[in-house]
Amino acid sequence: QKTETIHPCGHGLRSEFCSIVLQGYHVFLCNDLFLGYPNFPLVQVVLQRSLQQHPNGLIYIYFEGRFLMTRTRMREAIERFGDLVQKGQGAVDSMHLRNTSRSASVETESGLISELAAMTVEEAEEDTPPALPARPGVTSESTSSASEWRQLQYLGHWERSLCLMSLGRWLDAAEGFNLLRNENNWNKAVYTYSLACCMWEHYLTLCGGSAPVRTTQLTEEQRRVLEIVRRLMELVPTLKRRVAGKSIPIEKFVIRKSKKFSQQDSFLMRPGLELLHAWNLYSKMPYERLLVLRDEVEREIAHLAHFAPISRAPSNPYRHIFYYDDLAVLLLTKAAVLRELAYPSFVATLASSGDTNSVPTGTPPGDAEYKSEPGLAPIA
Repeated sequence: QKTETIHPCGHGLRSEFCSIVLQGYHVFLCNDLFLGYPNFPLVQVVLQRSLQQHPNGLIYIYFEGRFLMTRTRMREAIERFGDLVQKGQGAVDSMHLRNTSRSASVETESGLISELAAMTVEEAEEDTPPALPARPGVTSESTSSASEWRQLQYLGHWERSLCLMSLGRWLDAAEGFNLLRNENNWNKAVYTYSLACCMWEHYLTLCGGSAPVRTTQLTEEQRRVLEIVRRLMELVPTLKRRVAGKSIPIEKFVIRKSKKFSQQDSFLMRPGLELLHAWNLYSKMPYERLLVLRDEVEREIAHLAHFAPISRAPSNPYRHIFYYDDLAVLLLTKAAVLRELAYPSFVATLASSGDTNSVPTGTPPGDAEYKSEPGLAPIA
């Protein structure tokens, strides 16, 4: 059937409920629970109609952000989630939240690191994380428009941070996780671990891509960031909670990883990339980002090859006591990236709905093995 006949032009109460259910199913459930391919033309018609009727509707803005994520349009999704958390504030300078310039990134970097470094050892040993001042652009005021929408705005912070992680903007993602860790009670262990992962990935960037074996040669900035990661990782096990007497599976994972960080003398093998697996983000990454990740993972595998699984580095005997776990994480990440490069998940989705606007139109040099989904026309 045509989408016009599937969704008539009525604007009654039941029509709005049906719109929300349709958008939730095709934008959220189909991708994250693997219930089938979403109908993008239908979603686009329903979403445009809903936004025309309710341009400031937070739930529709959220669905639009998720829709853009599914289409691998991460930068546009970041902007929409930024709009979500800004609604109700009045006149707010949106450039703080949409900082794409290098100068803004430098200010964010120095400010966030200074705030996190201000944590004392006593605060790190407490059961709850210290309350940190809100950063410009990702402010606590963004959640003060109406109390009933506060949780949905926190959801916007969460989704926006995941998008930033998938693009490798680790410090920008850390801003959102830091705000959630201080203001939201959904799961502080996950927020704290996510913040620690982002700071660790930033630490690796400062170190040239891989963690140095000898920490005695670190610069002052590298030491500060590493100490922040250590304190955050120590906090994670203290934030464990139970629901109906049962432990939350994702909490078990982050607690185990934080303990592993200590067992390896302050080291984890690319926890940020591993966390992307948990939230099913590789299938939503832009093609260019996948190429960058492929090169990063190959460099990490080559670097790990210098450490034999039986022997230990003399300067740090605990660095790779989980050698095969580290290798497995890298190989899994490489496989996920190559799978998306060879058989993009979104290609079959778009082709099945007749929308090919976002399908790659060319094969980058050196990627002769790039293929289309079986049963579809090859990508020229």
